Parts: sequence; structure tokens; C-alpha cells
Amino acid sequence: MATKYRRILVPYDGSTYSKKALDEAIMIAKGFNSIIFLLNIVNESVFKEYPSLYSGYLRGTKSSNENYSFKIIDQTETMLERICMDIRKKDVKISQYVIVGIPKKEILKFAKNSKIDLISIGSQGLGGIKKLKILGSVSRAIIENAPCPVLVSH
Repeated sequence: MATKYRRILVPYDGSTYSKKALDEAIMIAKGFNSIIFLLNIVNESVFKEYPSLYSGYLRGTKSSNENYSFKIIDQTETMLERICMDIRKKDVKISQYVIVGIPKKEILKFAKNSKIDLISIGSQGLGGIKKLKILGSVSRAIIENAPCPVLVSH
């Protein structure tokens, strides 16, 4: 079997575009018997500056920023595990990762350190402007700096 695209990274934030990128990665993974690395970056700088953005995402009562951060990470891991379980039922190998940091920096670092062969990314994430078809800042940074080919879904 071909060895191209054996290790596929999918930065995933739950947006429509990241879901499309994951669907593309699944199709490629089936064809190349690849493993998908599903990666979510908890953007801690946004969380600290605008904690109210995460308030609808969190369950439970008000707590300290540190406890919110742990809850976000925990709930993100739970969400990714459910997604991975569904994908494994399709006979696709997948693993999940949650990292706290700045998305574009962490995605590029992960791709390099994990020897990724392909990045499948959405054209914009949750912060994107839906009515304008523009490339998000994270997507643009990944395209410009990735150590491997990048597939952009929109």
C-alpha cells in the first residue's frame, strides 16, 4: 500500500469547516491506511482576555479562571473522544490531543514534532466571518509555514 499521507493532522475546533476537514481526512485515511491526529488547541490567551466567550460552553457554576480552564480541557477531551469512537467504527485509526496555547504555533509545532504528512484544516474556524469567504488567520499561517502539504476545506 502507498505510504503517502500516512500521518494526517486535523486541527479541530467544532466549526463547520473543521468538520469538513475531518471528513476529507477520513476519506484519505481510508485510502492510504493512515492515522488521523485530531488536535484541539484551547486558546488560553482568548480565554483569559474574554472568559465570557466560554461561558455557554461550560457546565456548572462560576469558578476561578484556572478551574474554567480545566473544565474546558476536560469537556474538549470528552467531545474529541466521542468523535474518535465514531470514526474508529469506520475502521479508521485516530488519536486525539488537546493542547493549551496559541493555535497556529501549536499546530505547526505538533505537525513538525509528529512528522505529519498532511494537514487537513478548515478555511476558517469558530472566529471566522461566515458571510465573507476569507481565509482565517490560523489557516493562512498553517498554509504559509507547514512542514508538509495542507488541504483546506471550505
